[in-house]
Amino acid sequence: MSSNEGKWVWSTNDEVFRASDFFDTREEAITDARKQEDAGEVIYTGQLVDPVAFTGVNLDNVLEDIHQQVYDEVGEVAEDYLGHVNKEDYETLESDINTVIRKWMKEKSYEPMFFKVVNIEGLEL
Repeated sequence: MSSNEGKWVWSTNDEVFRASDFFDTREEAITDARKQEDAGEVIYTGQLVDPVAFTGVNLDNVLEDIHQQVYDEVGEVAEDYLGHVNKEDYETLESDINTVIRKWMKEKSYEPMFFKVVNIEGLEL
């Protein structure tokens, strides 16, 4: 469990929560919102779950892109190119590509730093 999972956040819209402050309870989030927003404004509270994670590249799309590039170069002779990759080769390539991308994301600080927000409720201040 991440250190912020289960914490509460608030926002002035129900889609984008730019959580710089995390609260233990919904009531604490509302109290903070009241300090920063005017009476009559609508705010939304929600609860954080684990950060969003990169789940992997869709290898079918990668192979289709490669196929299309080759087809564009040589035409119909490449009609079935990469259309019959066996399961073992597919799984190996998928694993290798995702390993490289995860390593690159970590090394270059491109890992997603977003949280999913659930239990969203609106409230007029």
